[in-house]
Amino acid sequence: MNKFIYPLQGVLNLKEKLESQEKVLFQAAMEELRREEEALSQLEQRKRGYEDRLREAVTSQLDLLKVKTNKEAIEVLKELIQQQIGKVRRAERHAEIARKRLEEAIKERKTLEKLKEDAFTEYKKEYEKEEQKEIDEGR
Repeated sequence: MNKFIYPLQGVLNLKEKLESQEKVLFQAAMEELRREEEALSQLEQRKRGYEDRLREAVTSQLDLLKVKTNKEAIEVLKELIQQQIGKVRRAERHAEIARKRLEEAIKERKTLEKLKEDAFTEYKKEYEKEEQKEIDEGR
């Protein structure tokens, strides 16, 4: 009997490559999300620092220039934080899309692998039947 050849092996190989690419894209999306979240965290930390300085300027010897400067800095940071929140949300959406694409690629690969296993099982059954037939004919 001939050697087992899976007719969809080329497709299975392609699906494995696509899955690898989707993994890379997913990892990149997650790294981008992490960077955006870190940038947001840093902006919020800077804002807290300006708020602390503002409280200090108001409670200590009243320095109107410091109060005004800190208030303006806080307002600018609020705007930057809102922009960064938008970037984080976009990065989350991209990561979610990448995750879904990766899941789909894994599912397609597993389906083809299952079909290959089924085909190989069928091949083994046929091979055993043929072997048994040869043994029976040899008697």
